[in-house]
Amino acid sequence: MTQSDDQAPAAGRTVSELLRLRGPQLTAAERKVVRILISQYPIAGLESLPKLSERAQVSAPTVLRLLAKLGYNAYADFQRALLDEVYARMSEPSTRAGGEGQRDGKDDDLGAVLSRLSENVAETAEHVERSEFDEVVALLSDVKRPVLTLGGFESDVCSLHLLSLLSQLRGDVRHVRANPSGFSVELLDVTRRHVIVAFDFRRYQRGTIDYVRQAAGQHATVVLFTDKWISPAADHARYVFVCDTAGVGPFDSRAGVVALIEALVASVTTAMGTAAQKRIRAVYDRLSGSTWAEGLLRPAPSEQPPGSAAPLAATDPEDR
Repeated sequence: MTQSDDQAPAAGRTVSELLRLRGPQLTAAERKVVRILISQYPIAGLESLPKLSERAQVSAPTVLRLLAKLGYNAYADFQRALLDEVYARMSEPSTRAGGEGQRDGKDDDLGAVLSRLSENVAETAEHVERSEFDEVVALLSDVKRPVLTLGGFESDVCSLHLLSLLSQLRGDVRHVRANPSGFSVELLDVTRRHVIVAFDFRRYQRGTIDYVRQAAGQHATVVLFTDKWISPAADHARYVFVCDTAGVGPFDSRAGVVALIEALVASVTTAMGTAAQKRIRAVYDRLSGSTWAEGLLRPAPSEQPPGSAAPLAATDPEDR
C-alpha cells in the first residue's frame, strides 16, 4: 500500500491533531475508533490492534482503514508516530538543549532565531479555523459573559497578557491561578455564562486540566490555547487553538501564542466599537500623570507657556 498525497500525514501534524482534523471525513464506525483514541489518549493507541478494535466495538479492518485515511501504512507506523508524540509531550527543556526549531546548529544566530519566531506566527495562523476565531471574538466581546483566564508554570504569562489587554476593552475579566488540585474559590461561582480562556502547553499542568474539566462540568464555555501535542484539557474545551511553539534553544516559544492573543484582542476591539474606545480612554484618563512621556508635553519649571501671566513683582526692598 502506498500513501497518496491526500492520505500522507500532514507535515508537522501530530496524531491527536489528525484525529480531530479528519473527523468529519470519516464513517460512523471509524468515528467510534476516534472517540476511543481521543478519550483514552494515548493509551488506547499503544495497545494491540485486536484490543483497540475490541474497545471501539469495530472490526480490525475498520481500524486499519481509519489509519490509512490518517496517512499510516500499517498499525506499527501509527504506533511509532504515537510513541514519538508521547516522548515529545514528556520532554523538558534540559533534554532539548539543541532546540527542536534549531536551524543548521546556529541556535545563537540572531537572524535564525528571529526567523524561527516569525515562522511560529505564520504556522500558528495556518492552524486557526476562521469560523472558530470569529466565534471566540463574539464571546469575548459580549460584556454579559464574564471572562476568566488561567495558565500554568510557563503559560501563565500568556493568560496575564490576555488579561492586561482585554480588561482595557471591557469589564469582568479576571485571572485565576489554579492550584495543583485544579480547585480555586472562583470555581464556586462559575456558571454557563462564563468564558474560561486557558493556556496549557507541554508538559501540561494537572491544575489547569482539572480546573478546565470542573468549569466545563458547570457548563462554562472553555477556550484552550495549546501546542501541537494537544493538552488533555482539549477534551473539555469548546474551542481549541493549536499554536506552533518550536523554539531555538531549550525552551518552547510563545511568539505564535502572543500573536494569536493580540489578533483576538484587535478583532474584539473592532467588534465592540465605540464601547471599547470609551473604555480605553477611561483607562488612560486614570493613568494621567503617571507616565514619563507626559512630561515631554509640559513646560519646564523655568519656562512659562504662551499667554501666561508675568511673574509678580518682588516686594522685598533688597530685590528692588
